Amino acid sequence: MSTKSTLMGGLIASAVMLGALGSGAFASTLTYNGLNISPAQKVDVVASAEGQSFNNLSAGGFNMSDGTNSFIAWCIDLFDTIKTAAYTPGRPTQVSDAEQADLNRLFTLGRDTAQTDAITAAAFQVAIWEIVYETDTVYALNSGNFMASDNATVVTAAQGLLDNLGTDAGTASLSFFASTTSQDLVSGQTAVVPLPASALLLLSGLGLLGAARRRTNAD
Repeated sequence: MSTKSTLMGGLIASAVMLGALGSGAFASTLTYNGLNISPAQKVDVVASAEGQSFNNLSAGGFNMSDGTNSFIAWCIDLFDTIKTAAYTPGRPTQVSDAEQADLNRLFTLGRDTAQTDAITAAAFQVAIWEIVYETDTVYALNSGNFMASDNATVVTAAQGLLDNLGTDAGTASLSFFASTTSQDLVSGQTAVVPLPASALLLLSGLGLLGAARRRTNAD
């Protein structure tokens, strides 16, 4: 069971980008193009502090586009309906610094496998909701302010992600998008792991060897 982050350290490697909308804090239309994996897995969720519950809620990533770039985004706002709408890049007020740090850890841990199938996509989305809506000091989907149920496979997978967040700073690049008429969203890319210097030297040497062989053959 993972403890909810209260530290700022995780923000150091967050590298929050303004994302597909560019670097200016201006509103732009994001087009909703359906679920990334359809049909999506469904779950029941409860957000006690907000006095809200949702049954048979589709959980998964959204295909979004700004007219030039297409990307997958995830819901961080249960109380609006996803639609094509005007969005402003920037972190919504309901996401705290500590929650941003844990979202970064989650994206670092599970973003690359979150589009594998409907179960992994739903589990990733449920874990996002737990991070954003949980007010307790631990992430437990069967207790606290936010709870998920009625899909044991998804809930178990989501809890596994939360249990393995760890305390190291995440290395993903997150983008937040806020809207007054649609769901607030988060998107992210995991960092590309650079090749070690020895590997780069090896590749460089192989390239030079190949060039030398081509010159020899030409002669």
